[in-house]
Amino acid sequence: VFLHPEVLKVSGDLIKDGHYRQAILDAYIHFVQKVKEKSGVSAENGVPIMQQAFSPKNPVLKISDNPDEQGGTLNLFVGGVMMFRNMPAHFITDHSDPHKAIEILTFASLLFRMLDEA
Repeated sequence: VFLHPEVLKVSGDLIKDGHYRQAILDAYIHFVQKVKEKSGVSAENGVPIMQQAFSPKNPVLKISDNPDEQGGTLNLFVGGVMMFRNMPAHFITDHSDPHKAIEILTFASLLFRMLDEA
């Protein structure tokens, strides 16, 4: 499997067992925690952590010297957290399609790889 090791660590067994919603939720919760740890940002929840860590004007974690690319990174990270961590955490969401679940976890994997490079 080509997923980032951090995704596999928290979600690998859940994927194998068909618990896709929990696999997605756990991967994104873990991602937020890793951003918080790497950045040292003290915000308590996902979106403010991303906003502080990847701010285009004053990033704690820099992806690019280009403010547009840094802003794009911020938008990807915030979007991932809002859509795939917040939604399953606050609502019963249908993640019964294994193909879609793997694609969502692949996006988490990309975010982890970008975080590794920050």
